[in-house]
This record gives sequence, structure tokens and C-alpha cells, in this order.
Amino acid sequence: MDYNAAALEMHAKYPGKLTVNSLFEVKDRDALSTAYTPGVAEPCRQIKANPDDVYKYTFKGRTVAVVTNGTAVLGLGNIGPEAGLPVMEGKCVLFKEFGGVDAFPICLNASTREEVIAAVKAIAPTFGGINLEDIRSPECFDIEAELERDLDIPVFHDDQHGTAIIVLAGVLNALKVVGKRLEDVKIVQNGPGAAGTAIIKMLQVAGAKNIVAVDEHGILYPGRPAGLADHKEWLATVTNPERLTGTLADAVRGADVFIGTSVAGALTTDLAAEHPTKKELKEGYGMKAATSIGKEWYEQAEALEAWCVGKTVAEVVGMPTYDKGDGHHTQVPDDVDLKSGCTIDVGSFLKAIQAAANNAK
Repeated sequence: MDYNAAALEMHAKYPGKLTVNSLFEVKDRDALSTAYTPGVAEPCRQIKANPDDVYKYTFKGRTVAVVTNGTAVLGLGNIGPEAGLPVMEGKCVLFKEFGGVDAFPICLNASTREEVIAAVKAIAPTFGGINLEDIRSPECFDIEAELERDLDIPVFHDDQHGTAIIVLAGVLNALKVVGKRLEDVKIVQNGPGAAGTAIIKMLQVAGAKNIVAVDEHGILYPGRPAGLADHKEWLATVTNPERLTGTLADAVRGADVFIGTSVAGALTTDLAAEHPTKKELKEGYGMKAATSIGKEWYEQAEALEAWCVGKTVAEVVGMPTYDKGDGHHTQVPDDVDLKSGCTIDVGSFLKAIQAAANNAK
């Protein structure tokens, strides 16, 4: 199927993928006066007296803002907020269809971290949770950290948290297939941006001990002359325990798992074929969404006897799902909801990882 042509036809037909429907039928004057003025003033007074009642009387407890500034959309790069809107609409569809959560796309004309942070803080009272999406690194790290610190609702960065959850779930299942343990394998992570860095952190929390990070300058190690600014300087100190140097080709030598979050095609089939023990390169994880590894790569990798898995719907399967407002959780874990002061902690992520791994078996 030609998904590009089908997507253009579908998006033009409606247009877009979202609409707003009223849950309350306005069938007469009394109904109108209950939904709006003068009756609506009473829930306003109740919320003013007890701010937590906003979850009782409004849709806040089941509503998420999907926020982007369009600076790192899928594999398309910095395409801007308007061009990123179809992706954000699609993300909202996923929240609704698979999680029962209402979500709204918020595409910001904001190029700096300060502008994004200010905008999200300004709209936060409307929503029960914030899902940051497709914001370039390294700004995304500071944006997520400050919003998580200052807001009293959960903040989830899909490119970091959602992707990391699904990757780890896939890795755990793949290692079961080949009979290896996470703490014993060598993992190569190519492209330590927002997703790659979060993947490394999640792998380490789960017990991985030998992770080698690689970027466009080669293997990360302490004191490397080029490209160790910001988060990469920290990564260089907590990864690569053998203090390897060199290129991606040097990194994958003797590796058990390859995780790619850089440009498509970084790990070529020739590079994999030249691996001295190619059967040890058991998992190839291609994560660059819009320009991901194509079907031909999977077929070639299969011929090389490598196990291959790829990104699916990380934000839906992996996100510790929000409370719908009535105390019923549609996904996992059970202790995460959209209530004042709630945060999504490591324990919640680990529960989501296990659930995703179990669902994928």
C-alpha cells in the first residue's frame, strides 16, 4: 500500500483528523442555561473555593496537550509548527483510540527554550498532562526538566520517555529469544540525542552495564576532542566502560545489540556483514521514524541472521497512561493519574516497560 498517497487523500478528505463534540445535548433553553450562563457560574464558584474541583467539574482530568515547536518532527527535522500539525493530530488520535484520553495538538511558533516553557506554563491550567513532542535537543532536556519541576501536572516527553520505554521492552524480549541477560550484553547506541540519551538512561536503570554511545564524531569517551558539549559530556563519563575509541564500525565489533536513533542507514548491511561474529549482533533497532530503515534493510538483515525490531506506537503503548477523570485507568500503571502534584517516576516507567514487553509477546 502507498501510505504517502493514502495519507494525503485522507487528510484532504476531512480535512485533518480531529473534531470537537459536545458530551451534553443542548435540546432546550434549560439545557443551554445549565451548560452555559447562568448555571455554569456555580461550578466556577466551587472551583474557586476548592481548586482541586477542577478535576470534578471539567475535562481537565482526561485531557492532554500534545505540544511541539516543530523543530525535530519525526525524521523530517526542523519543519516548523504548521508542517508538524499533522503529526500532532495523529498523536491525539492515538491517545483517544488506544488510551481513551482526549488530546489537543498545540503547535507553538516558539524557537527558544524560554518561549516554549513560557507558553506551556501559560496553557497548563487547561490540561491534566503535557506531552512534549518533536522538540530538538539539547533544548528539549531543559524544557522537560523545568516544566516537570514547576508544573503540578505530569509532563511526558515522548521522544525521550515513550521511545525509551518501547526500546527497552523490545530489547528485553529480544534478549529472551537469544538467551542473554541485559547486564551481560554489549549495547551500541548510535545517535545520543533526546531519544538516544533517554534510552541509555532507561537501559542503565534496568541493569545494562556496557553501553557504547556513538555520534557523528565517533564513540563518546571522556576528553574526546570534538563534540562533547552539553549532555554528551555527561554521557561520555557514564557509558563506554572499556573506554573504546574510533568509529561506529569499531563500536559494533563484538556487540550484541544495536540501537539506532540517528539518520537512517547509519548501520549499513555491509558494516553488519563485515562484523567478525555477525551472529552476535543479535538485535538491530531502527528508530528514525519518518525515514526509518526500510523493508529491504530488514530483509537483508534477516539474511545476516540478525533479529530486527522497530519503533511502533511508543507514546500509546509506553506512556504511563493518565486517569480519565473517573478513577479508571485505561493502561498502565495503576498509580499514575492526572491529579494535582502527580509526577511520572522511574517506577511507573518500569511498569510500563514490563506491560509493553508482555503485550508484544
